[in-house]
Amino acid sequence: MVRDIDWKNGRVTLDAMYAEEDRYLLSSGASRKAEMLFERGYATLDESVSDYVAGRVDARLQRPSHVFGWFDPVEPRPHAVTPLPDAEAADLLRLIDSFLVHPRGTYLARCKAKMRRWKNSWSR
Repeated sequence: MVRDIDWKNGRVTLDAMYAEEDRYLLSSGASRKAEMLFERGYATLDESVSDYVAGRVDARLQRPSHVFGWFDPVEPRPHAVTPLPDAEAADLLRLIDSFLVHPRGTYLARCKAKMRRWKNSWSR
């Protein structure tokens, strides 16, 4: 991990990140003694191929959750909700109308159409 960059003198100080190998991380370590690397030449620092976030995300996704059914791409199963009162739905539509958007207004039109579809589905 980059600890310091000295732009004036062209030096980078790194700290070792220790990691045991798993599905997302390559094993890593460091020398037992501090040492200067690449004293006579140049080196490149590239993005790590290890993914330090993916393991936590994967662990969370492996635990059961009540929301998984919401995101099923074939048959989504969101929980039933109480419809919004007409006055609250109207307030939300006014709020959407107040947003500044791209001049063509394509995003705004999609939001309003979706809200109207939701409102119509509640009244069935």
